Amino acid sequence: MQKNFQMTKFIIFTTQRSGSTVLTKTLDEHPQVFAAGELFHTNEKIHHPEWHFPFINYLGKGKARGLLMKMNKALNHLSIKRRIAKHLNAFFTANSKDEAARGFKLMLSQVKTTPYIWQQTKQHDAKIIVLLRKNIFETALSKYRGRTTKLYHSDDNIGKQKIQIPVVEFTDWLGMLDGFNNRILELTEGLNRIVIYYEDFGNWQQIMDNVFGFLNVDKMELPPVLKKVGASDWRQDVENYKELEQAVQQTNYAAWLN
Repeated sequence: MQKNFQMTKFIIFTTQRSGSTVLTKTLDEHPQVFAAGELFHTNEKIHHPEWHFPFINYLGKGKARGLLMKMNKALNHLSIKRRIAKHLNAFFTANSKDEAARGFKLMLSQVKTTPYIWQQTKQHDAKIIVLLRKNIFETALSKYRGRTTKLYHSDDNIGKQKIQIPVVEFTDWLGMLDGFNNRILELTEGLNRIVIYYEDFGNWQQIMDNVFGFLNVDKMELPPVLKKVGASDWRQDVENYKELEQAVQQTNYAAWLN
């Protein structure tokens, strides 16, 4: 790596249950990369929590909690443009001498609720790692599995239990997930991006080499820091799998059942 270089700014732009946690944390293991979690998550317990964007509680706590939350949200909205700009400027200028790339994970849901995040990100001319999961059936299963078991990521792949799927809600969710993937591709069209897919994680080192090249950092072997949660056959995880299978066969996503 040359000594005189311009640090690469990047974001991992994705949706839930698409493998972004394993990608973010593994990238962060690279000695030339600083990869933070969701800076704009509502929960401050993110990867590198020192860079969490704070939601300000202007009004404190009280009995009228719902009303206070709405008022707090309105007050935050008034100051959020200035605060986001300041936060991202601080984040992208805080690199150490060893860093060649610095970035964070951004979810489509955060862009939808606070569009100014996306505007500011583009102003920083950040490279975009688009991470999608083509098999939206598995994405939806992963969501419901996590909701039921509270096991979202595992280093040893233990603790699984069968889940009961609300079939109507599940099939509606498939259509929304399809729309989310398309929206990410639309937002990043024409920008400096690389598109990678969860389904290609089986060729993990090839994925990492492609990302390292995109970020202009040295290529090196980095195994994934987390393992997949869930059975190899989804039916082993789902109590009402027959009912779910019949319902999904009536949708445009039946091909993902096998």
